[in-house]
Amino acid sequence: MMDRIDMAEQVASTDPRAPQSGRLKFQKILVPADSKETAELMIPLARKLLARGGEIVTLNIIDTSFPLEVIDKWKKSTKISIAAVEAGYRHEVTVTPEVKNSRSIVGSILEEISLRSIGLLMFVINPHEGKKSFRFGSKTRSIARNSACSVMMLNKLTLTMPRKPSGNILVAIRGDEEGRELLAIAKSLSDELGDLPIIQYRMPDGGSRRREQHRPHSGSGDYRTFAKVYYGTRVADAILGELSKERYSIVLISSNISKSKLPFYSGGAFEYLMKNAPCPVMIYRKVTR
Repeated sequence: MMDRIDMAEQVASTDPRAPQSGRLKFQKILVPADSKETAELMIPLARKLLARGGEIVTLNIIDTSFPLEVIDKWKKSTKISIAAVEAGYRHEVTVTPEVKNSRSIVGSILEEISLRSIGLLMFVINPHEGKKSFRFGSKTRSIARNSACSVMMLNKLTLTMPRKPSGNILVAIRGDEEGRELLAIAKSLSDELGDLPIIQYRMPDGGSRRREQHRPHSGSGDYRTFAKVYYGTRVADAILGELSKERYSIVLISSNISKSKLPFYSGGAFEYLMKNAPCPVMIYRKVTR
């Protein structure tokens, strides 16, 4: 079969973490887990982006603000750690469980990233308590802005994705370094999910006026590029519109497609996508050192 992502192969090979094939995987992935179910479902997903011989670190943080509850929380943490190790064994990957006492969830996650030289942080955006919608809270925003490694934020639909889905992968990016990295990640996922077709949805920079353009990619195979420019929440509307046109198994979104200086605020484009996308959503933010 002809390789469908020639462009990704050319650009991703410049990244020292990526092999010459253009795929991008990570040697160490950190997965915060607050339940057995999260650990069991996140391990096989993280494995798809783990480099050969790599390590997945699960982290459960016990809030010490309420001392009388610490013992029960430690018991729960033990179960989470056992579930993570067992999931690693089933999926033939090295899993290291970590449990920390702390009053700051964000501080503990950021500290773990630095101590272990983590390459990618993967975590699920949980629905707001008592509601069915997704919400980017202060913890999510703080982690995304201050992480010393790249970040992948997921909705819960991602955890229920079939092992071998049949739809396409949509990659919404701009033509920059973060976009090229996400395209290389999409290629890794395509390999792991059964060679799913990848459709790039390009959001190039432009002037102050809204412009739209459609053009097929000139490369080989069934890899296609759509070039569009939208501003404000219309970026989310454009992506949702594309998701309604074809069958997609997952959508990967670059964090800088939104021009907002606070891209993860309540009611913003990404929160809107998390609430309304009919398929799994993964939002990628490249670390900037």
